[in-house]
Amino acid sequence: MERAKREHQKTISIVFATPHVLTTTVTTIMGFVPLLAAGDPFWQPLAIAIAGGIAGSSVMALYFAPAIYLLLMHRLPRRLRKSTTSSKGLEPAY
Repeated sequence: MERAKREHQKTISIVFATPHVLTTTVTTIMGFVPLLAAGDPFWQPLAIAIAGGIAGSSVMALYFAPAIYLLLMHRLPRRLRKSTTSSKGLEPAY
C-alpha cells in the first residue's frame, strides 16, 4: 500500500510539471516565429534548428525521462536483488 502511495505521488508530480514545460516550450517557439517568417537565409535555418531542439528536448523531458526513470527504478532493482542475493547472500545497496 505504501508503494502505491509513493507511485501515485510521483505520477502527480509529473502531471503538475507538464503545463510548465509546455508553456515554456510554446512561448519560446513562438518567439522564433518572426525569424521563421522573415525568410532570411541566415536566421531562418538558425531559428528552425533552435525551435526544433527546444521541441525535441520537451518531448524527451515529458515522455522519455519518466519512462527511463520507471524502467530503471522498477526493473533494475529486481535484477540486482536476484543476482546479488543468489551469489553472495547480500542485499544490494541502493
